[in-house]
Amino acid sequence: MKDKKMIIILSVAAVAIIVGLISVTQAMKAKKNQNKVVKNVSVVKNDKWQVEISNITESQAIGAVTKEIEHSVNSAIITSSFSYPNASIVYDITVTNKGNLDAILKDLTGIELANSNSLVQYEVLDSPKDVLKPNQSQIIKIKATRIPSENYASIMIGKTLVLGVNYIQK
Repeated sequence: MKDKKMIIILSVAAVAIIVGLISVTQAMKAKKNQNKVVKNVSVVKNDKWQVEISNITESQAIGAVTKEIEHSVNSAIITSSFSYPNASIVYDITVTNKGNLDAILKDLTGIELANSNSLVQYEVLDSPKDVLKPNQSQIIKIKATRIPSENYASIMIGKTLVLGVNYIQK
């Protein structure tokens, strides 16, 4: 009697293991053949989307200094101080396409907000390329300038820009 129970238990366990292996195998096959859809375009699984800010440097500083620069994949926080009216600094923001899909700059966010009611104004100097190809980089130049103000002429002015750099698939 014990032998029959043991045979039945082992048989049920063997069937469960076989069914489990078949399910895992089918799931792996389905995942291997899976396609992603990005912006209504079918993309083969091997395609990779990876566009990111890779570096930020400053240049052409006249009466301005950078206090802090931080960046993540698609945003940057830049804090600067300006000594006098018309003091300025340029930031070179390098964006790199580390994926294998073409990318287009959709927009830069945060500049309009930073410029509202502010003694420091930001402007984009160079228009980015139409298309950022895989394994290419482009530099977005942003200039920050302290505007003249009689009330604050001799006061050091600090300003932080929170910039979003948003790319989409071509």
